[in-house]
Amino acid sequence: MELFAMTVRGIWQRRNKLVFEGSFLHPTLLPQNASQQLADFKAVQLAPNSTTRIHPNHVVTWNPPPVGIIKINWDAALWEAHDRLRIGLVARDHEGSILASKIVAKTSCVVPLLAEAIGVFQAVIFASELNLESVIFEGDSLQIVQDLNLHKERWDSVGLVLLDTRTLLSRFENW
Repeated sequence: MELFAMTVRGIWQRRNKLVFEGSFLHPTLLPQNASQQLADFKAVQLAPNSTTRIHPNHVVTWNPPPVGIIKINWDAALWEAHDRLRIGLVARDHEGSILASKIVAKTSCVVPLLAEAIGVFQAVIFASELNLESVIFEGDSLQIVQDLNLHKERWDSVGLVLLDTRTLLSRFENW
């Protein structure tokens, strides 16, 4: 039943990608993708319920937002050899419960700082899609966070993405 659910979800996503993005996924890839997504889902569900991960060089700790505020974390990952960008987005409440998650895929972006700028832009779009009013956005690029908060003027592609992000942020009550 679980595999069936993932397959149906894959069919729906395939249809949406075709309709909204003009992207075609060959039908023979559906079973393989469904199996992989189910395995990923089960692995996450079986993982210890902790918000701290230990990496070889440092400890990463997630801090919950105050009650009534949602925190959206984003992270960008580049696959330079194939000219692809993936952005992971997770919305959590004050208890650390995951309310929603999303993956955004883009092509033609191999500049790490631009990838992070697109990441925060996608995080703000995600918050809009969820109809959130009070949000904390958190990413791992200090330069992007500082440029966004300090309204640092940039006229390169990163600056233009941040300008669009600030425009979207003006719609939020608190951020």
